[in-house]
Amino acid sequence: MPARAFVFVEIDPTDGERFEQTFAGVAGQVRGAPGLRANILLRDANKPGSYIVVSEWDSKESFLAWEDEPSHRELTKPLQAFWSGAGTARHLYEVAVSTD
Repeated sequence: MPARAFVFVEIDPTDGERFEQTFAGVAGQVRGAPGLRANILLRDANKPGSYIVVSEWDSKESFLAWEDEPSHRELTKPLQAFWSGAGTARHLYEVAVSTD
């Protein structure tokens, strides 16, 4: 069953452009991870510094396997520097219904 992981991130609003560039670089490096369909960065239109990272996966299991990989921590380290000490929350959802 397809799954979506959401990471809600609050960063210093003055770091937005640098964060977005870093995300693009990291997303390019993780492209091709087993089970990963897409990585998307959403920026809140009304609250600078508020983002949601959305990753689309073949299954919950493929996401959890990737999250447990040592390379996951190493590849995503540049992003983690932005939200170190700030509020983040991760949620994992399975797709129940899709019109695709």
